[in-house]
Amino acid sequence: AAWTIGFRSPRWWWLAGPLAGLAYMAKGTGQFLLLGFLVVPLLRYGWRGLMSRRVWGLVGLYFVGASPLLIEKTITDHNPFYDENSVHRMWYDSWDDRYATTSGSDVTMRTYFATHTPSQVIERVADGVSSVPRMWLAALRLDAPGALQGMMLVAALALALVGAGSLQRQRGRDAERASVFGDALWTFGALFVPTYLFFGWFMPVTASPRFELPLVPIVYLLAAALVWEGLTHLVPLAATVAPLVALAVVVVALARGEWVAPGMVAASDLGRNAPSVAVFNYLTHNETLDEKIISGPGNLGQWPFYGLVSLEPIPNSLTEWGDVPGFIQEQRARHVVLSVRMVE
Repeated sequence: AAWTIGFRSPRWWWLAGPLAGLAYMAKGTGQFLLLGFLVVPLLRYGWRGLMSRRVWGLVGLYFVGASPLLIEKTITDHNPFYDENSVHRMWYDSWDDRYATTSGSDVTMRTYFATHTPSQVIERVADGVSSVPRMWLAALRLDAPGALQGMMLVAALALALVGAGSLQRQRGRDAERASVFGDALWTFGALFVPTYLFFGWFMPVTASPRFELPLVPIVYLLAAALVWEGLTHLVPLAATVAPLVALAVVVVALARGEWVAPGMVAASDLGRNAPSVAVFNYLTHNETLDEKIISGPGNLGQWPFYGLVSLEPIPNSLTEWGDVPGFIQEQRARHVVLSVRMVE
């Protein structure tokens, strides 16, 4: 929102920069925000669009917002822009490749293209791109009671279409207002296309809706603006009545203990880890802090339990099952929690 308003009042870009940097700290895909902020003025106004000092002020403030992460990467990885996902993980055939070598660090873009044919690359892209919509739907879904979710979706789509048509007709009468929506759509397109292609490639490795987190609020803001435009076009009185209705809905929802809200983007990860989390819950309630528990290899959802018990991950250097008993004896552990997929 701050970025779009900045096309009319560039001072808002001073706010958009650090907010985008914070989004990058929340999730690595926040980097696409900076890409979109540079691509939009380039596409709309050519090279002169990039010459504005405010655009580059935004870039500088983006790095200020992301500076804690950049400093940590410089200290730990000796490169402020190092990202294991882009250097290694996006070149895996599956997430299990991470445990086939030392943290998967032997897998890179060079090794991937050296070991895969062009037809395999094309097949991966085609399969991934066709699967991305499911991930987007999961990231954007609403948690609503009963059939209300479907009814809300149909109503919102209908109102959004009316709103888009209304803005199109206003281009001659209210060019300024229509242009604001145009800037917002340009920004969304510049963000959506590269992220869609990126995750089309990344889908075979992992396909979690939480990766779309930085873009979800943008989608909701655009959708809400179009729905509002459609609603006020059909019912002019809605501009006065709708806020009161919204307030009433909130009050009733709170009173009944129900809520209509964006779906939790990490729900799929929590569901996948539920069985192992149950195991860790049992162990943490029946073991003392000094009792060591071996777990892994892989992500078993054990992060909430660090500090409650002593967890020792199975190192990737153990490549043979015959080495595991010796490792268990060395650690003097009573319990071992293994990933079923890794045992298979």
